[in-house]
Parts: sequence; C-alpha cells; structure tokens
Amino acid sequence: MNSAGELQLIPRQPSRRLTEAEIICELKETVSASRLYTWLRCRLQFYFKYVRRVNKAPTPGLFVGNVIHGVLQQ
Repeated sequence: MNSAGELQLIPRQPSRRLTEAEIICELKETVSASRLYTWLRCRLQFYFKYVRRVNKAPTPGLFVGNVIHGVLQQ
C-alpha cells in the first residue's frame, strides 16, 4: 500500500529459465534414491526427467480426476 492507503500492484519479474549446466549443478547438490534408480535404470529417462524437465502427458484417468477435483474445490 502507498501512503494514501491504496493498494499498488508490483509487476512480477519473469522467471529466467535455467541452463542445462545450472540444472546439472543443482542436481549434484542433492542426491535422492529415486534419481539414482532412474540413472541406473535408464540414463536417457534421467536426462529427460531431471535435466530437460520434460513431464509425461497425464493419463486419461488422471486428467478426469484432476478435472473432478478442481470442480469440487470450487
């Protein structure tokens, strides 16, 4: 609020996308069992999931569940 008691909106800074090198540095800081398991099972899956951060498309059941959950929350 300003001195007159009016609400002021502060524009949000657009978030910067991390480079692959920055993401890899973040991944090196912490280790989890699921990341290690994914790395050992399939390095390509690890790359897409944790480095490129590509999400799987939701299954039809998950999509319907999310829609129903969203409607019930309103």
